[in-house]
Amino acid sequence: MKLRHKFSGRKITDEQKVKMSIAAKKRPPMSDEQKEKIRKSRIGKKASEETKKKLSVINKGKIISEEQKEKIRRANIGKKRTDEARKKMSDAHKGVKLSKEHRDKVVKNLRHEKSK
Repeated sequence: MKLRHKFSGRKITDEQKVKMSIAAKKRPPMSDEQKEKIRKSRIGKKASEETKKKLSVINKGKIISEEQKEKIRRANIGKKRTDEARKKMSDAHKGVKLSKEHRDKVVKNLRHEKSK
């Protein structure tokens, strides 16, 4: 019997949690090879709606650093979007109220683009 099945459904005490935490910190970090193996095993698997909801709740209100925003921006520069993807993004943003400050920035940038 695998260990994960043996303890399935049992309550973990605070003391056990502390011990598990200490043990996890002593463990060496995962190698790139191990990470790649796990990544490949997950390819093609779809998350359940329940999992998607849990992740959504966890990530709500999470503050992204400027450095992370910059990395995301650089990763998206030059990507070609299909007409279908553009339509989906357009639909997702329809009805979203922008703050006065944001609207002013958009107008300013549009004027800057036209002046070129």
